[in-house]
Amino acid sequence: MSRAVEQESLFAQATGEALRPRRLHHDPWGTFARSLLTHYLAQRRAGLATVRIYRCYHWVTDFGWPDPAQLAALCSDDPALLPLRIATILSTRAQNTDSRTGRVVDRVARRGARPSIIVQECASPFARCCATLLATIAADPVLFSLTLLAPGSPTYADLARIARQAHGAELLLAVDGARLARLARQRVATGAETPAPAAAERPYVHPLTALMRSDAWKALWQGNEMPIVPTLHLLAAQLKRLYPLVFIASLPAPGQPEPWKSANHYLIYATRAPEAACMMNDLLVAEEIRCREAVWTTILQGAWFRSRAAAARAQMLDEARSTLLALLGQRRAPFWPDLRLLLITRTFGRLATADYDILLRDLLAAGMVRCHRASRRGALSEDALPGPRDRLELTPVE
Repeated sequence: MSRAVEQESLFAQATGEALRPRRLHHDPWGTFARSLLTHYLAQRRAGLATVRIYRCYHWVTDFGWPDPAQLAALCSDDPALLPLRIATILSTRAQNTDSRTGRVVDRVARRGARPSIIVQECASPFARCCATLLATIAADPVLFSLTLLAPGSPTYADLARIARQAHGAELLLAVDGARLARLARQRVATGAETPAPAAAERPYVHPLTALMRSDAWKALWQGNEMPIVPTLHLLAAQLKRLYPLVFIASLPAPGQPEPWKSANHYLIYATRAPEAACMMNDLLVAEEIRCREAVWTTILQGAWFRSRAAAARAQMLDEARSTLLALLGQRRAPFWPDLRLLLITRTFGRLATADYDILLRDLLAAGMVRCHRASRRGALSEDALPGPRDRLELTPVE
């Protein structure tokens, strides 16, 4: 259940407006959005700051209004960070938005000479403000954090438009499993699409059909099962036409001793940048650890759950080790960045990139894998990770 809270605007003082409460509804994505802002976006801003053609990093989200105290702490004039521009899509039109033109008014949090964080308010539906946002973004990098299957949420046509016009765009799509099941079951129970109102100009299209551009999902929902994850895989297959890297992950459920197993909220992440996929993977792993540690320290069975998680982690590492050796034997990707990305694709959000690095170091130390360095310049330690041009291969069995 969402909980309404009262929150004052951080930017009222900067714009000279009187402080007034803003009524928001926090959803299950609020906590994750705070971690996203603090960790992932900070890493992306630092990594892309060296690319001089970028003006700022954009974050378009409907996960709720950013936390004022968190934004104030992130404001800085550090040249090693790209300025951050946040566009928050609200469910109702903001008071400072011109209803006739759809104009958005910037509210700027300043510290020093330049605006380090700029926040926009945009009104839903997403299709109404999409053109304005894409014109503002231009060629800059952007992360779209959007909720699917909700009123005013984007369709496949909107996502395709983003992929065409914003080459540096990444998608982080949130799906509520209960909402998806309810929509799918409504279609199966009625046996036909809901008729369109007489005043509507276009015929009614089911939200899942509009999102996937096909009715293939209907075949999955004929029985008594709840094929939520297979339905998400159908959507991921459509998104792979737009982005080369598409991942599905469960959002850890706060307050549960096993947050990954108890999750009923899902994320679909699409990007063109392999390094961004590694960062998002690490964020999800850290979020699961944070959620479960917060519970384990307060329950009597905490030690039992820790041992259970350790056993599951050991099993995943053994499977990753076997997969890595199999990939090297097939010679599909002899370079470590490519191999690590293939491993992350199989266990997205479960094992961190550091776990794979430790796994490779163990195989190198055991002599099971050999590394042919592309360059001998400089002194390299024995446990140094292979570079992007260093070739890996299995050690021949004598």
